Amino acid sequence: MFTELTEQIEDLAGCCDGSPEGDDLERLVDLAQATKALDHETEMPEERQRQRYMGRPATLADHENNEFKVQPICRRCWHTGPVVSPRELADRFGLPMASAIPAVEARLRCARCGERAGYLAIENPAVSGRGC
Repeated sequence: MFTELTEQIEDLAGCCDGSPEGDDLERLVDLAQATKALDHETEMPEERQRQRYMGRPATLADHENNEFKVQPICRRCWHTGPVVSPRELADRFGLPMASAIPAVEARLRCARCGERAGYLAIENPAVSGRGC
């Protein structure tokens, strides 16, 4: 429906030399209003929009229990670290397994550029197919 309306608008605009007048102008306005109404109908209602997660943050233990792997990545230079289990990461940095992922990310420092702009990419070997 939307593409049909836009095609009609393009045809109407193409047949007019200069600016549309009279019936052409009225038809163009009607088509524009119909397009706007159709676009408004396709928007998701507020109550169905994705809401921000307000629960507790995931921890290293949560990812260990789900058999996920983690890979540190620098947001500044895109240097990537090794793909390791959350337990290996906790042992390497001396962190408790109850550490929240955002707290762990705040402690990461890039080995290449030295910035504290790291994040943990979470990989699920069962889904990714790469076996990490």
